[in-house]
Amino acid sequence: MGTSGAAELDAAATELAGEGIDLYELMSHLGRHFDYTIDSVQVTGDEAVVTVSSSNADFSAAMASAEARADAWLESEDGQQAYAAGDKDAISRRYAELLYEEVDASTETVSGSGELRLRRADGSSWRLEDGSQDELVSVFFAGQQVAW
Repeated sequence: MGTSGAAELDAAATELAGEGIDLYELMSHLGRHFDYTIDSVQVTGDEAVVTVSSSNADFSAAMASAEARADAWLESEDGQQAYAAGDKDAISRRYAELLYEEVDASTETVSGSGELRLRRADGSSWRLEDGSQDELVSVFFAGQQVAW
């Protein structure tokens, strides 16, 4: 994804790690139901546009269910102890675990599409153009606006 994308990814990993969540584990669960097809490829010189259709789990439904379960956990003895101790990491990890379970068990999917713009880097390999990272994320989430 380029230097800027790598820096953003590192920043996200650091932020999540501060809450006790591993970015790569999170992404492995979020990608469990991801599927895509390449609908078309248009190449003009050193530029290409790839039209992609994708599907992934319905994250809104998974998050709503995980939040309801997290609320119930917070009312339990373990949840009350974590809350009373101010253990934000334990609470974040528990929410992540519940989200993982809900996403993994998800049977509902959402579909979307997008256009990825690429540029030939060294004569033979292609790289996502700067500014196309948001479109790649949209394709991954099948067009869903996911608010964490």
